[in-house]
Amino acid sequence: MAYRYRQPGNEDSFEEFCLVLLREHWSLPTLDRYGHRGERQNGVDLVDTGSASPLRGVQCKHHDLTKTLPPQEVTDEVEKARTFPERLGEFAILTTAKKSTQAQQRVRQINKEHAAKGLFIVRLFTWDDIERILDECPGGQECLGVQSPRALRRLLRAEVQPLHDGLRTQSDDLHGAELDEVKKQIGDGNLQLGALLLGRIRAKAWDRLSPRNRYRFCTFSADVEMRQGNEPRAAQLLLEAKTYQPNDDNAASNEIVAYELLGNLAKAFETASSSMSAHPHSAPIYAGALRTASSHSEFNRLFETRPDHFRDDPEIWLAAAGRQDIPPEKAEAISAR
Repeated sequence: MAYRYRQPGNEDSFEEFCLVLLREHWSLPTLDRYGHRGERQNGVDLVDTGSASPLRGVQCKHHDLTKTLPPQEVTDEVEKARTFPERLGEFAILTTAKKSTQAQQRVRQINKEHAAKGLFIVRLFTWDDIERILDECPGGQECLGVQSPRALRRLLRAEVQPLHDGLRTQSDDLHGAELDEVKKQIGDGNLQLGALLLGRIRAKAWDRLSPRNRYRFCTFSADVEMRQGNEPRAAQLLLEAKTYQPNDDNAASNEIVAYELLGNLAKAFETASSSMSAHPHSAPIYAGALRTASSHSEFNRLFETRPDHFRDDPEIWLAAAGRQDIPPEKAEAISAR
């Protein structure tokens, strides 16, 4: 196939490119090089030096663009990463090689084994995958000395619409401040005042609220309804909120809670199960699946095979402790956490 971006010419330049690209793609400025060539690196070229969870490590593999990455090479790098001094939550392999079913199958096989053992997730990014990421990463494009048509169109829109964007930002900031006040009043227990402020915002500004602020409006309204004992109305508001931020972790976990409030545990578990793959690092979503699992065996499977980054998460243990169908000795052990 014809690639749209020129690949880095050697291992060092590819590693530098991966560092720039992933800092931007993951919004992770604390990603940095791990050691230097000649040192023992445990299969990790780049690692997050901040305190984010899960801990991410990266291996950069520079290959001929006409070749594929051998499955055994994937296995070898993963085995090295298992010896990393800190417990990794995610291990990404980036390569200039092209995509192959053999390498993808090996990654899938390793991830199944790791899930059973509570080890890190492995992700493989071939140059095909990297090019798709590059379309949304101007910094990565600049590192290669190019800029895609999509990025140029985005820059053009930014030039011709500055006034409109500025006015919209000012309006959104104003409504955000009003919603911040609602949150404060509800947190202080002033439910009537919080409800009054929400009513005023709805009456005067609903059509001008951004999707994010509509989401906040609905979740705050649901909080008021919940505190007043109106659980069905709270559930409907949480479901509405999800429509305004469909990809948000909290919106997805609130959707699970909504079905729980409506007494539809089967739908709640179905929603949690489908959301876990899209939000693999969300403890509230995984906790929702534990709470709503239809049987003890299903709960036990989820609990015992939970990813490593959930091992000591208090929300996961709280969800487990709330189950009514776990053996007394296990309940006692969970409660003691």
